[in-house]
Amino acid sequence: MLYTPREDFRYQSMGVLLAGEIVERITKMRLRDFERKEIFEPLGMNNSALGMKQGWRIEDTVQVYESPTGNREDRERFGANSAYWRDMGHPWGGMHSTAGDLAILMQTFLNHGNYAGKQWMSPAAVAAMTTDQNTRLHKPWGLGWALSHSTVWIYAGELVSSRTFGHAGATGTVVWADPESQVLCVILTNRPISIDGGRLLRLVSNAVSASVN
Repeated sequence: MLYTPREDFRYQSMGVLLAGEIVERITKMRLRDFERKEIFEPLGMNNSALGMKQGWRIEDTVQVYESPTGNREDRERFGANSAYWRDMGHPWGGMHSTAGDLAILMQTFLNHGNYAGKQWMSPAAVAAMTTDQNTRLHKPWGLGWALSHSTVWIYAGELVSSRTFGHAGATGTVVWADPESQVLCVILTNRPISIDGGRLLRLVSNAVSASVN
C-alpha cells in the first residue's frame, strides 16, 4: 500500500484490476465476455471489444507507432502491435474500438445513462463516475473517469468546462464529454502520448471546443 485510504491519490491500474476481478467472480464470466454482452452489444457498439474480437485480424487494425531503435525481439513478443498485446484484454488496457462506437458510449453518459430511449445505467451511477470523488485532496477524479482539471490522463484542452470527464490511452487516444456544452470528442491516433506528452491531443481538443463555442 502506498498510503492509507483518503490520504492521497495516484493514477494506476490496481483499482480497475480489482473491479474487473469482482465482476468476473460475481458473473462467472470473463470480463471481455461480460462487456460484450452487457455493454457493447446492447448499445450497438459492434466494432468494440476487450481484446481481439472473434474473426478480427491484427493486420486489419491500426498499427501503433513504435520506435525503430527499440529491441525488435521485444516488440514482436509483447510490443503494442504484437498478438500478446492486442489480445491481452486486461481491465486496464487492450480495448479496440472506433470513433463512432466510443461516441455512443460518451453520449450515453451525457444522457445520464440513457441511450436510444433505454436506461442502460442509473443516473446515480453516472453522477458518481463523473463527479469529483477527491474533493478533499484537490486531485479531481470520478469513479473511473478523469475530470478536466485532473493532473494526468485527460488532454481535453483548456477550453472545456470543469465538469468535463474523459480518459486518454497511452497509444495516442482520448475521449471526453463536456456536460456544460453537451459536446463530446473522440480522437484516435497511433502516435503514443510519450512522444509529446499529449500536446497533439490537447491541440485537437481545443480546436473542437473552439469550433462550437
